[in-house]
This record gives sequence, structure tokens and C-alpha cells, in this order.
Amino acid sequence: MKRQLAGVLLVSSLSVCSLLKADPITVFNPGFEEGESGDGRPNGWTAVPELGVISGILEGIPHQGNTPVRFAGQDAYWIYQVLPSASISATDLFTLEWWAYGTVGVQQNVALFWTDDPLGTFDVSYINLHLSAQSNQSISASYQQYSLESASIPSVAVGNHVGIALGMNPGIGVNLYVDDVSLDVSPVPETAAYSIFFGGLATACAVLIRRRRQ
Repeated sequence: MKRQLAGVLLVSSLSVCSLLKADPITVFNPGFEEGESGDGRPNGWTAVPELGVISGILEGIPHQGNTPVRFAGQDAYWIYQVLPSASISATDLFTLEWWAYGTVGVQQNVALFWTDDPLGTFDVSYINLHLSAQSNQSISASYQQYSLESASIPSVAVGNHVGIALGMNPGIGVNLYVDDVSLDVSPVPETAAYSIFFGGLATACAVLIRRRRQ
């Protein structure tokens, strides 16, 4: 009987782990190792029109590899990338992770946004109107890993594509360096996974009760 109970619980636990497993989404040039596109900025990333000439460039001490991307001063804003392979469904849970350091206290401005035009060019206003999640975490003087989770996808975003925007809030005499970006998606919400687990637990308990009555 104990073996049967353990077996049901094991299957339920494996179901939970399977459903909650995050799948990585391919980000092009996530560590900024692919060189620059002629304007000092990394290949595969686009600068919003408002970005100043000294921001979003390949410069600084890397977390890994050759260089991070640097944002600086009052010209700081976003570089972004739209992922054509990442189509949004109503149950998606996106988790963005990156490494960063810079002027102590400066606020990062990192966002996940959605668009129906994966080949489009977007300004700050567009990205702000299409946000799925945004982080304004303060930075430290040495590399730390940060994360941003988008747990609630707007219904209008379903079927569209997800984009990543990296940058910082403008400020005088401040710098931000970002490296090693990754994005994962979990296609099943945790509530569904937990219902499977507890459903398995209830089944196991029912089996145990029936066995004891026999």
C-alpha cells in the first residue's frame, strides 16, 4: 500500500515538475559578442530613436566574454529586440534574467513588451504602451543577476510577439552596464500544475482509505 501511495505521489510530483519547467527562448546576441552594426551598438539589437549617441554601445568590463552594453548619462534609454519565435499565449509566464553593474543607485529600465509587428521599429512611447512587465531596480557597483517576471499577459497581446528592452532612466554622470541576457517561458500556469499535484494526493488518500476499509 505504501508503495502504491508513493507511486501516485511520485507521478504527481513529476507532473508538477514537467509542467513548471521553463523553456529557454533564443535571444540573438545575448552576451553582446556578435560585434556592432556600424553605430557602436550590438548586432541584433535596435536603439529607440530617443537613445543618445553615448548609450547602448559596446563598452565596459564584461560579466563574461568581451564586452557588455553601456548606457550613460542623460541620453540613456533603450535598446530592444523582438523575438519572432516567441508567440504569446494566454498562459505564458515569461522570466527575463540579465547581469548588470554601474553607478550605485542608478535605476535600470528593463522591460518586456509585445507587438504584432516583429520587424517594426519602435519608439519609447510605443514600448511604454505595450508593456507586459517593467523593472526599475537600483543597480550595484559590481555585477549581480537581476530578473523580471511577466505573470499577467494582456489579453490583447495573445498571438503577438514578445520583445526585450534594456536601458536605464536618464541621469547626470551615471552609467549602467548590462551583459548575458536570457529569457525563459513556462507555458502552463502554476495553479494548473498544483491542481494536478493535489489531485494526485487526493487520489492516493482515497486509495489508502479504501484499502483500510477492506
